[in-house]
Amino acid sequence: MDKKNGFSLILFLLYLFLFSSITVCICTMFTSLVLPTITNTRQCRSLMALHIASDLFFNDIQQAKKSSIVWQKTTDNEIIWSNKDVSIGWKIDKNTLKRKEGIYSLEKWKKATTCVIADRMEYGKFRIEKHNGIIMALSCSLAITQDKIVECYVALVPISSS
Repeated sequence: MDKKNGFSLILFLLYLFLFSSITVCICTMFTSLVLPTITNTRQCRSLMALHIASDLFFNDIQQAKKSSIVWQKTTDNEIIWSNKDVSIGWKIDKNTLKRKEGIYSLEKWKKATTCVIADRMEYGKFRIEKHNGIIMALSCSLAITQDKIVECYVALVPISSS
């Protein structure tokens, strides 16, 4: 009888089981560790974008406060004001925060440039606080999820301490 060196079927199945187990463990580790990290990183970047958007909104309002401004439009999803040279508008449209700069007259933009400040938002709203018809403060609420909300509040008139 001729003796051959090689693997038996049982040894082959044992190796197959061992390598399959190692592959399943690696795939499980990948899905349980790496994918949540990628999701958290995306959410963190979106949250940072909302903070940057609120800072830009705050700076625009602070700059407008220093000059004489005329409020063109103030709604829950759009705010437009004009000073001597230019009109600036902020609009929340289809889960996107946009900033426009140009000339706004007769309910239309002329020579305007638009830039997207934040997108993929779940929620966005402007709030206007008025007293005797004068806008006292503005706030902007932006959210990527219900528990991740960024609020920006800007007082336009100094608060008296009387």
